[in-house]
Amino acid sequence: MPPSIELAHPRAENALLACLINERMAPSMAVGMSLKRGDFAYEANALIYDTILRLVERGALIDEATLMSELDASNHLAPIGGEEVITSIA
Repeated sequence: MPPSIELAHPRAENALLACLINERMAPSMAVGMSLKRGDFAYEANALIYDTILRLVERGALIDEATLMSELDASNHLAPIGGEEVITSIA
């Protein structure tokens, strides 16, 4: 079993999400991680992570524009703080 991951700090969570958005191979690697929505202390980051996983499962390219579009389509972009949140992470 993979080791447990504890983030619980906004910078740690944001750094992980930035890696998933900016590194081409990172999102596919995230699928195999033991990281779950509940591992995120911040709901906005949990929503972003869930959205990235959904995009990966569909084989979509993960970038800021695709992520924002998917968050908007699922009515989660405004609740997480809008496009500014994604651009500040990425």
